Amino acid sequence: MLQKKGFVLLSVLVITTIATILAFSQLGENRLQERIAGNQQKELNARLSAEKGIFDAFEVIKMSTSSSAIATELNLLSATNESGYTLQNILWSGSETDSTFSFVSKGIFSDAVAYLQTAINSKLIGIFDDAIVACQTVSVGGAAIIDSYSGGPYSATTVAANGNVSAIGSIDNVIYSDRDSIQGSISEYLGECDPLGIAAVITGIATAGGTARTNFAVSDDFTDGNIYFYDDFNIQNDDVLITGDVILYITGDMTAKNTTFTLATDTSSLKIYIEGTMSIDTGSNIFAGGYTDSDAIPLTVYSSNNTVDAVTLAGNGEIYINLYAPFGDVAYNGNAGIMGAIRGKNVEISGTGGLHYDEGLAGIGDAGAPPLVSYSAVYYYYPD
Repeated sequence: MLQKKGFVLLSVLVITTIATILAFSQLGENRLQERIAGNQQKELNARLSAEKGIFDAFEVIKMSTSSSAIATELNLLSATNESGYTLQNILWSGSETDSTFSFVSKGIFSDAVAYLQTAINSKLIGIFDDAIVACQTVSVGGAAIIDSYSGGPYSATTVAANGNVSAIGSIDNVIYSDRDSIQGSISEYLGECDPLGIAAVITGIATAGGTARTNFAVSDDFTDGNIYFYDDFNIQNDDVLITGDVILYITGDMTAKNTTFTLATDTSSLKIYIEGTMSIDTGSNIFAGGYTDSDAIPLTVYSSNNTVDAVTLAGNGEIYINLYAPFGDVAYNGNAGIMGAIRGKNVEISGTGGLHYDEGLAGIGDAGAPPLVSYSAVYYYYPD
C-alpha cells in the first residue's frame, strides 16, 4: 500500500514539473509576442509619422505659388511640426511654375524609424495656357483654323502649330469636322473650370467705385487708371480710344457694330467685366495691329454670364481678345479671325477665320489659382 502511495506522489510531482515548465515556456512566448507586437506598433507609428510628413508637404505645395517658395516652406515644415517626422534631402527641378519636388520623410516613434521617399509634381495652370479651354464642349467647323503665333500683331509669317484645345471631362468633348483644323494638341483639361472665382472678382470690381454712366455716348473718353460703370454699352459706327489702363464694368449687355477700338499707346489696355451678354458684330476691329511684340493682348474680357449667348463674335473685323467666360457659351463666326485665347462653357468656332493663339499668354492670369499637384512616386526604403 505504501508503495502505491509513493508512486502516486511521484506521478504528481512529474506532472506538476512538466506543467510548470510548460507555463514558464508559455510566459516566455507571451513576452516574445508582446515584444514583437510592440515593435510592430512602433514601426507602424513611425510609418504613420513619415506619411504625415508627405501629406503635410503635399498641402504646402498645393497652397504655394512658386517653386522657390515651396522649397522654403518645406524646410520650415521640418523644424516646426510636432508629428514626429523630419523632411530630408529636399530638392526641386524645373521652373518656378512647373517643377518636381523630391525628398525623404523620416518618421520616428520611440526607437523605430521609417523612411518614405517621394516625388511630387506641381504645375501652375494659367487661365490662357491653351488656345481654347471648354468647361463642357468645343466645336470647330467650317473652314475655321485653330493655330498659334509668336505674339504682337498676327502675321502669317509667325504662324505655328501650338493652337492647343482642351475640354474638361474627356477629349471626346472636342468636336471637329477635320482634324487638320486644329493645329495643336487635343487633351482633357485637368484644372478647374473657374479658377479665378469670377463671381467674386466681379463683385470686387463692383464695390471698388468709379464713374457711373447709363450707356455709351459719342463724347465718352477713357483715361488711365479709371473704372467706368455702365448699365449697358451699345455702340455703332464709332471709334473708341483707350488711353492708359482702363476698366469697364457693365451690369447689362454690350453690343458693338462697325466700331474700331484703338490704343493711344502701345502700353494701353482695356479690361471689361460684364454680367450681361456681349455681341461684337460686323466690321468691328478690336485693337488690330495696335500693340508691340513685347506686350500682351490689350483686351481681356471677364464674363459671369451663364446663358447660351453669353458672348457672340462675328463679322470680318480682326478681334484681339482674351476671353474668360466659364459659365456661358461662346460663339465665333467670322472671316478675319480672333487673336488671343478663349475659355468658355461651350465654345463654337466656325467661318473662314478661326482662332490664332498668342503663345505669349502661357502662364499668364494665374491670379491665385491653385496649382495642379500630383504624386509621381512614393515608396518606403531603408538606407544603408
